[in-house]
Amino acid sequence: MIRNVILEAVEDLSPGLVRKGAQMAMDGDSGLLTWFLSRLIPPARERLIPLKLPPVNTAADALDALNAIAAEVSVGEISPSEGAALAGLVSQQLRAVEVSDLMDKVERLRESLEEMEARHVRP
Repeated sequence: MIRNVILEAVEDLSPGLVRKGAQMAMDGDSGLLTWFLSRLIPPARERLIPLKLPPVNTAADALDALNAIAAEVSVGEISPSEGAALAGLVSQQLRAVEVSDLMDKVERLRESLEEMEARHVRP
């Protein structure tokens, strides 16, 4: 009940409060100016990183990609945090390549075992 009364009072006063706060902000109250701007301007999104990396199909490809990222960071084209994010993506790609390679090797071993069993040869 009390809460509703308070909310109604605030709702009645809010247009005037906003006008007063905005006027104080424009008159130099930096705290209010910051507060108003933080509500009016959406937070910045991450920017797209304009960097073309080679496809990662091997460990050597991953090394090439990481070298390209390091070069861009070193000349200031991308920030260190952007470089770290890109390096993380390259690392994930390399792990996927490694898992794929391991799966291929396991499959080849399985096929070899089946061939040996078919010929009754013990491993």
